[in-house]
Amino acid sequence: MRQARREAGKQDRAVLDQVLNSSDSTTRAVFAEDGAALAGIVLAFVGILANQLTGSPVPDALGSIAVGLPMIGVCSGGTSAAELRDAGSAEVYQDVQELLENVPGTALVRLLYGSS
Repeated sequence: MRQARREAGKQDRAVLDQVLNSSDSTTRAVFAEDGAALAGIVLAFVGILANQLTGSPVPDALGSIAVGLPMIGVCSGGTSAAELRDAGSAEVYQDVQELLENVPGTALVRLLYGSS
């Protein structure tokens, strides 16, 4: 956050604008993950508060499920194949079938494709 604030000040931009338009994918990823974590905390708090106010376990259970949703959203998108390669990923596959076809020797691959 300090780095983003400092860079935003140099370019006379808002911090959020700086983060969203930054060429540094690490800054964007950390910002998104931290935001999702904070959203999860808020959802957990709301579930527990509703549980305490109503006495029903349902809001707490729903809050517990909802905690993971923001992180699932962050983790399921927004990372391109080029960003993965830049981060040091050895291989980037287009889909699960291509991945399984290129990872020989696992039990799942042997089961699905009969190879070793």
